[in-house]
Amino acid sequence: MATSDGGKTWKQVKQGEGGNAISCPTARVCFAASLNDFLTTSNGGKTWSSYVSSSVAVQPGSSISCPGVETCIAAGRGLGGATSGIGIVLSTSNGGRTWTSHVPDVSLTAFSCASTSFCIGVGQGGAITVTAFDGMRWKDLSHGAAMQSASGQTGYLNLTGISCPIPSTCFAADFGSIWSTTDSGHTWVSRNIPANVNAISCANATTCIAVGQHAVATMDGGRTWTQQSLPGGGNGISCPSVTTCYVVGSGGILATTSGGATWTLQHDDAGGELDSVSCPTVAICYAVGGVYNPYDRTAPYFVLTTTNGGNTWSKHALGTGWAVSRVSCSSGTSCLEAHGSAITATSDGGATWVTADTIQAPITASFTGITCLATGVCYAVESTGTIVHTADGGRTWGVLDSGTTNALTGIACAAPQACYVIGDGNTILSNVSP
Repeated sequence: MATSDGGKTWKQVKQGEGGNAISCPTARVCFAASLNDFLTTSNGGKTWSSYVSSSVAVQPGSSISCPGVETCIAAGRGLGGATSGIGIVLSTSNGGRTWTSHVPDVSLTAFSCASTSFCIGVGQGGAITVTAFDGMRWKDLSHGAAMQSASGQTGYLNLTGISCPIPSTCFAADFGSIWSTTDSGHTWVSRNIPANVNAISCANATTCIAVGQHAVATMDGGRTWTQQSLPGGGNGISCPSVTTCYVVGSGGILATTSGGATWTLQHDDAGGELDSVSCPTVAICYAVGGVYNPYDRTAPYFVLTTTNGGNTWSKHALGTGWAVSRVSCSSGTSCLEAHGSAITATSDGGATWVTADTIQAPITASFTGITCLATGVCYAVESTGTIVHTADGGRTWGVLDSGTTNALTGIACAAPQACYVIGDGNTILSNVSP
């Protein structure tokens, strides 16, 4: 079936054997995986050509992705011999005339290719792999098991916070340790810390502060961490500079202008529990939270804003129904707030908030993390493995296939294609090009 009017009307362009998947790199060129072979059209579906899948007997699978008119990658399954029933990767670089087959280390079921040189595949057991396009060089990006082994823990890691100051460098908070990578997530190093932490913010690649029961700080890229006194502890932290940070929690809002050497209580919201804070500049911050009462659906939640470095804070009501909130700001006036299964947006410095109602799938679980870049690109993650994405500051949203149903607990992006997600079950996901 094809449409040329944005989906208002559809017409049948081919009748016959069923198809499992289709990818169209241009308006006129499409590739489809049928039950027994691959089909291609170069005239908008008016005529189709059939090509056998490869020299190995393979049944095309449920996914095909074509970043260019000559280049595709597809998932399939062997139909006999040593590869019978085994997941196969198929690729073409000549418009589908010939296909090369390859058996990857993990069974893959779906692909997405951002370019002719970068594809991500997902598969069984939450596996996420990345490849150069020829389909022969694969690397499993599920680092959790190796990290767990390195840490000496017998259970799953409890990754609760992440910060990525530049595309190649990230820091992830685990109870009693901080994990860091400087090679886009390919390898991770653990450092024990003298406190349990649940949030982290890094002003640059060498300077970070993590908070929880106490605060710990590094000024050497995570090689050493020093415990700091933090009255009341913290749930969230944002460091817009190497010296200025804001921390929120049940004790209110704390700020430092000395890199954490000393902290000052700026706002005490009696009865409130602040969950998250985002500071696009040293003077402008947004903090979200509510009255902690999970059994009272009328309990209010709200945002606190400052434009003068915390000298004064203004409160704006967001709604009722207590749930953990997360906030991220792309500028001094534009922010997104994730609360329960809803996302709200402001473009006027927090004076008004509008609920995003165009997410292209029903979200029934709770959002657990959100991050926004200055370009207006934002990502949010939730507790059943879903990742949602917007490229226009929250006006429209799409759902991304994460390849896992594990609960996701945090996300950080240094650039639109330099994002890292953490979650339960040793989950670490990335969209970084190899």
